Amino acid sequence: MAGPTSAAGLRAMNAHNVPPGSATTWTPRRVVGATLVVAAIAAAFYLTFAFRLVLACLMLGIVIDTALGPLFSWATRLGIGRSASIVLVYLVLGLTAVVAIAVAVPRLVDQAAGLGEGLPKAYAEAREQLAGIPNSVAQRLVAWTPDGLPPLDSEAGVFAELRHTLFASRGLGETLLLASFWAGAVLLLAFNWSLQKDRSIGALSMLIAESKRGAARELVAAFFERVGAFVRGQAVLCFSVAGISLVAFWLIGLPHALALAALAGLFELVPYVGPILAAFPPLLVALAFDPSLVVWVLAAAVAVQVLENNLLVPAIMDRAVGVHPVVSLLALVAFTDLFGALGMILAVPISAMVQVVCERWLFNTESTAAAAPVRRDETGRALWELRALIQDVRSRLRAKDDAPNNDADLIEDRIEAIAADLERQLAAEDGDEPHHRRESASGLEAVR
Repeated sequence: MAGPTSAAGLRAMNAHNVPPGSATTWTPRRVVGATLVVAAIAAAFYLTFAFRLVLACLMLGIVIDTALGPLFSWATRLGIGRSASIVLVYLVLGLTAVVAIAVAVPRLVDQAAGLGEGLPKAYAEAREQLAGIPNSVAQRLVAWTPDGLPPLDSEAGVFAELRHTLFASRGLGETLLLASFWAGAVLLLAFNWSLQKDRSIGALSMLIAESKRGAARELVAAFFERVGAFVRGQAVLCFSVAGISLVAFWLIGLPHALALAALAGLFELVPYVGPILAAFPPLLVALAFDPSLVVWVLAAAVAVQVLENNLLVPAIMDRAVGVHPVVSLLALVAFTDLFGALGMILAVPISAMVQVVCERWLFNTESTAAAAPVRRDETGRALWELRALIQDVRSRLRAKDDAPNNDADLIEDRIEAIAADLERQLAAEDGDEPHHRRESASGLEAVR
């Protein structure tokens, strides 16, 4: 009868039953290292959230620099130096931003306050008219909707409170100064990034292994190309829709045309439902102030959408590689909740960057496209070398002595025939077969 198993024997049996490589020895050094890694990750998340406004401004500055790249190149082609071109473009952009803030912001806030006073009335009238329709669907809509909107009057309204907060507590001058400060901070970050971009990217690339620097630079270039094209196209599209809407609302005499046009331009950032949502505020304003304008508002909304889909989008977004609409919508919701208004602006550019990474590393769509030109270049080089060989063989045949040498002639003819046959195959692969078919056939005739 076997005696009781000792503790040393149990440890030996357990060690014997553990699969190779699965046992992990948690030494004090490894425990400290793992703890530091977890603490560093937690600190990174905390600092990102704590300084989210600063990071958002920095990212917005990089996006602005990327979008302004063609302007820098255009100014450089005019004979202006690179640094002077950057200074000139940002100076014009900064002055334009200051003038726009000084002129447009007070009017937009006043018109937004007027919208806040008229929307509850328009909602109540629309709900009352809907309740008078003898239809089960209309009655269900009335039952599901609230009796009225929250109070947005001049005393407790959100827009009036916004106007009071911006202009009464601080004053118009202080508010414009604060807005100009943030706009200037973003432009200053963008300006410094424009001047130091190449040097900064070069310094950061030194942290990457030398074998992977080329791929990293290609990835960064793809970031800038995708984000720059999309941001430029989307910005031009938003301003175009806002301008067309402003003209249309002004022609039909719709009140608060500037605020409604600005809303229409902002709604262009929202995929799928943005253009549809942009039609509701003008309809509510028309119901509140002049119901006879409802038909004209509908006609204006349809005309704007027709112009956008058939003229603006093909002309503006033709070269811009877009982001998937579902990804854009999710990014808008997430980044708006995290960063606020700046997050809403940065959502689509960041989602474009994520899409580039997914395309290159997860779905590998770029590698296949990039492999074909490389193979084509190798084929063309081999084809050029073979043609040079054929010319050299023919030169030797013409320059050989009069004394016949049947063995040498046979070897040279075979070399020429093989080279011509390879040339024909490579030309067919390179798409150049018809041009050189006659030359290859002449080599084959030499063998016959």
